[in-house]
Amino acid sequence: MRPPPSGWQSPSVPQPARPARIPAARPPAPAVRPLAPVRPRCPAGNTEILTRAGVEALTGAFPDWRIWADDHGWHARRRGDVYLQAYRRGAPAFCVHAISAVDLAAQLRWQQAADIHAPAGCSRR
Repeated sequence: MRPPPSGWQSPSVPQPARPARIPAARPPAPAVRPLAPVRPRCPAGNTEILTRAGVEALTGAFPDWRIWADDHGWHARRRGDVYLQAYRRGAPAFCVHAISAVDLAAQLRWQQAADIHAPAGCSRR
């Protein structure tokens, strides 16, 4: 019988005991505290802040209209003396109302297109 090659361990020869590999101890996880509610930085509520921001944005997009919001919805009235409050058929709109800022913006865009198409309104005069 030949001797085993060098570096080869025979299963019949007892092997020295290897130390067991112990994972490193981890520090305990910090206790998770619930987040405190964030208070607004000013006395106005979040809804008022968002409404004010919406009015400012629409005013910048539609400078020919005076825009405001209240408990009844969103409103826009034409600026200047060119447009009178005329309720005759075909007269250009002098005041627009909507339930949301998006709806008001859509109506004002439509009104801009109508003004370009028919600056004096849709009357026969």
